[in-house]
Amino acid sequence: MLTEFMIIGAVMILSYGLYRLWTQYMEQRTKGFEDRYMALYGKKDWDGSNMKLQLTYDPAHDEKVKEIFLSRCQASLDCEETCTALYQEEPHFDGDELKFPLLDKVDLETLTDKRQGVRFEINEPGKIDVIWNHMQADGVRVWRGIRPYFDDNPPILTFKEPKVPVPVLPELLALPKSFQSLGFRSSLKPNKQQPLSYGFDKWKTEPIRQIKDSMDASFNLVSTSMLIAEIFRRHPDTDELTVGLTVAFTFLASKNQYGVAMVKVKRGTFQSVYDQVYKQLKNPAKIWGSFSLQTLALSMCSDDFFLKLVDYFRTQIDVLISNLPVGQKIPSVGDVPVEISCYPQELSVNYYFLLLGTREEIHISYTSKFEEKESFLDQESLLQHIQHESVPVRQPLLAPITSRLKF
Repeated sequence: MLTEFMIIGAVMILSYGLYRLWTQYMEQRTKGFEDRYMALYGKKDWDGSNMKLQLTYDPAHDEKVKEIFLSRCQASLDCEETCTALYQEEPHFDGDELKFPLLDKVDLETLTDKRQGVRFEINEPGKIDVIWNHMQADGVRVWRGIRPYFDDNPPILTFKEPKVPVPVLPELLALPKSFQSLGFRSSLKPNKQQPLSYGFDKWKTEPIRQIKDSMDASFNLVSTSMLIAEIFRRHPDTDELTVGLTVAFTFLASKNQYGVAMVKVKRGTFQSVYDQVYKQLKNPAKIWGSFSLQTLALSMCSDDFFLKLVDYFRTQIDVLISNLPVGQKIPSVGDVPVEISCYPQELSVNYYFLLLGTREEIHISYTSKFEEKESFLDQESLLQHIQHESVPVRQPLLAPITSRLKF
């Protein structure tokens, strides 16, 4: 028989348990889990998390470009206000703990030597490689660090620092979608013996903008849907794809301030592909809520189980796509046009795309577990394919989200 003392004790235990869960939730939701994953992954293989941001230009202007790029870099290092911690950090493991002590002084010699922090490789004519590790930074932070070394380039969009979403409600809204995404599986089956392939192409933005205007749609989602349509063309036997889209959460107190929004896309017309992507991304609160739920659940896992779990779900992504606007004009250094691409050293997903956009063109770089095809990403061919689909492009049933998909 329950006594008053037993009831009070049970209530106290339950209250304490709920309090601990609440405090852990509030602490973890603004941390994310990418930093922990990158650190555990890097402990096994430091260079496995390396990324290469490649700047390519006419080798005839090699001396001029490198002189201007490096002199601007040196000027920023000499100025206390502009010397970013990104270059001062010297990441290393102290036992099991990843630390980021700051060097007192950083110069060009430091940045061009092989080290575990951000560095520049400048030996090859017509090329500057910016090497960094995801344990230290995400792509947005690296781009912000090197952007001042390019010629002035007004931003396409005015960035507004987002606020941390309200607690609980986004997570509740995201529960059905989060449970559904647990069943997502990859459809593409690469040859395990096939080495990684790398590619680069440029798409003109005018045709994309015409499609956007005709559909009253989002530019980013139109270009993303075109990429998905191209993957379906590249793999005619595949009926559906699991697609991950990186979303910036710049309010996170972490090195890697992003999450991955997962969508399942079935083969269909271009309009059908767009509608599927839009329908699954139309509510920003659910995107954040799903990421927050993942963070809370993973925070309760041991390191070994956490690493295996994240590794498993990463391998279920067929295509991972990142978008980053670089400015209104084509990137240049000393008025010399520069092509920008980005490649990971290792790849858990089947395809990784980075789209760097300007007003006139998009620089598309990709890393893939499949053999490269010369016709892949040919914009003219893809546009003809979309134009001649049996079902024409129509007005979407869903309103555009250009102004709403912000965090």
